Amino acid sequence: YVGSNSFAGTANGSMIDAMLTGQQPYTMGNCAYTYNAQLTADVDGDSLSGEIDYTAQTNNGSDCGALNGCTTVQQFAGSRPPQ
Repeated sequence: YVGSNSFAGTANGSMIDAMLTGQQPYTMGNCAYTYNAQLTADVDGDSLSGEIDYTAQTNNGSDCGALNGCTTVQQFAGSRPPQ
């Protein structure tokens, strides 16, 4: 869980690029971290598709090893009824 559902970013033509900076703190031993989410998407008529990349932002504590440089990718696609 990132801590919010409000992305901030830009739309350029049919492309969307937005970021959500993590607000939910986590700990693992001496590692403190949050997750940031980077959204990239393409709009085509009533369809939206893209991906969200979740990356841990850590304090680089010695227990952060597995989190440093790790990204989880979530792909999505959706459509709305024509208006």
